[in-house]
Amino acid sequence: MAMNVTAVGGALIKALPSTGMDWAALYGSKVLHETTKTNDSQLDAIIAIDDAHLKDWHRENRQLNPKHYPLFLRLAPLSVIMRLQTRPTGSVYYVPFAPIPFSSPSPSPSTSTSPSPSPSVVQCKYGVVSTSSLLRDLQVWETYYLAGRLQKPVREIYYSGRVRAPLDEALEHNFLGALALSLIFLPRIFSEKELLETIVGLSYQGDPRVGLAESPTKVADIVQQSYDPLISLYRSSLETMESKGLIKLPTEGGVDSLYERLTATEKLFDLLPISLRSPLIAAGDHSDEQIVALHAKNILSAQIARGARQQAIKGVATSGFVKSYMYLIAKLKKMW
Repeated sequence: MAMNVTAVGGALIKALPSTGMDWAALYGSKVLHETTKTNDSQLDAIIAIDDAHLKDWHRENRQLNPKHYPLFLRLAPLSVIMRLQTRPTGSVYYVPFAPIPFSSPSPSPSTSTSPSPSPSVVQCKYGVVSTSSLLRDLQVWETYYLAGRLQKPVREIYYSGRVRAPLDEALEHNFLGALALSLIFLPRIFSEKELLETIVGLSYQGDPRVGLAESPTKVADIVQQSYDPLISLYRSSLETMESKGLIKLPTEGGVDSLYERLTATEKLFDLLPISLRSPLIAAGDHSDEQIVALHAKNILSAQIARGARQQAIKGVATSGFVKSYMYLIAKLKKMW
């Protein structure tokens, strides 16, 4: 059965506690479409909770949705959940295969003119993060775990007014950083398609899942499926770079339209988050742009690999062995 993706997002928000919730979004390839199917793999979401309410949020969620927690975490003191939530710094508490009640219109019978609701359950994987951790990762790439995911189109399903301005600012920092790093990796003249593939590919540098539980063509597939939303997402950042004299934009966009970097890659360092900028500056000589690009790629790859390992280990604890096994099998099925 086909379901409206935004409506599913609304059902997820309704099923979770509202206490301290600041922002939520669906991400991944499914958000590029208006509908998905109930028998498809789970929808992915990020939920940002105000730091001061994070403990209360988990307390309420465990009462409302006990099946979202493995048995040992249902019985454990709340302090154990909070330890998993906050360690390592900046990481995300993921809940996979969460059953979310959902009602969608079913075809109306011939005697009725209005559709009746058809109850069903959709599987979601949602990640819980403190709002401060989300903002920090977007601004400085502390782990790059969320920053990388939010460099691609997402579908916002909830926000509170108190985070709108700081979140928009942090997202713009993230987009500019992704664009600056991509320009370091690319030759001086490059096509629009090459730019988008480089941006999307950043979050897969050093990711151990690529080639194992992720399709090796995933980057090209994402760009093909989300070409227009991607270029729209980076239009403001491209115009900012053009106004700074860092890049020359084509008069008309398109897959084969050509862009030109107008400056040495060293001039792009100021737009990079500090976690990448500091080691690049410390490396010294920046005259060889290929060496600069290789060094930047090695720094990013090490950071992503470290974050992926930490999340994988943490995921076994927050999900339980059964759901962790189910998640791995689902990933492998998608690949093969």
